[in-house]
Amino acid sequence: MSALCWLASTLIVWLCLWLFRVFVIPMFTLSDRGASKRIRSYMHDSSESTSTELSSPFALITGATGSIGSAFAEYLAREGYSLILTGRSESALEVAAKTISTKHPSVTILTRVCDLNSHVSIRNLVESLSEINVAVLVNNAGAVNVLPDDALDIPPEVLEDILAVNVQGTTLLTRLMLPKLKARKNCLIIFMGSITGSLPCPMVSYYSASKAYTHALGIALQEELRPSAITVLVAAPAWIASNMTLTKRTSLLIISPDHFVRCLFKARWTSTVVNPYYWHRVVESALGMLPEMIRTRMQYSQLINARSKIQRKLKKDK
Repeated sequence: MSALCWLASTLIVWLCLWLFRVFVIPMFTLSDRGASKRIRSYMHDSSESTSTELSSPFALITGATGSIGSAFAEYLAREGYSLILTGRSESALEVAAKTISTKHPSVTILTRVCDLNSHVSIRNLVESLSEINVAVLVNNAGAVNVLPDDALDIPPEVLEDILAVNVQGTTLLTRLMLPKLKARKNCLIIFMGSITGSLPCPMVSYYSASKAYTHALGIALQEELRPSAITVLVAAPAWIASNMTLTKRTSLLIISPDHFVRCLFKARWTSTVVNPYYWHRVVESALGMLPEMIRTRMQYSQLINARSKIQRKLKKDK
């Protein structure tokens, strides 16, 4: 009987700890009352510069024509930042700029065609910003195998795109921007990470690995750049209704790009890697407590089902 009591007590304690970690701890990332003042604080330039249109604080956003990039642009424009929108398509950039300028006519918006697959394109972008006061760098552009699949079956060209954009291009752009940001001080660098960067996920293995790299880069850079008063943030959400996920439907677990961006800027930045949405944090905490084999098998099963749904959707769209 005493053994059964001990076992029952142990299970109850474990369950309480599990519930605390899964549901209570994520609450500590909920909104920070000083969030609006925090994002506006990066507008102040500690370097000496003359006052011109280009000396106003700009936010540089990569992948600005996508749904998440557009949400970043809209939020930062509303906070008073001028914008530099980058993307591969000039026509798409013009549409994005026109959409934002209609809502925020007083905001200066510049567009730059830049392909993160091309090192020459990245260098040309940075050179074109020499006279512009960049206060916020949003490394939003990314690539993923839209159709989840085993690593062996993912086409080599898709793998090359994932590595070129998520790893090489983003890293090179950040590296080339660092001298400018360090000279200015009081800047913000945002990387788009993913929950899969912390919890490796089969069927999107290359994407997951690229986001683990992003998390590591962001954490290391934050310590290096701390003396320069530069904040490095890695946003690591789960499911967002976006171009990458091929869905516009939202739910408790699938949030809109606008909702995600609002959560990110209102969250407590208690660490470099931030999963800003409460229910995504709940999922991350719950999965993180599972043994690796059980967790990855659950993820694998889920992604197989997701692949079937995506295949049906793509077939229907044709």
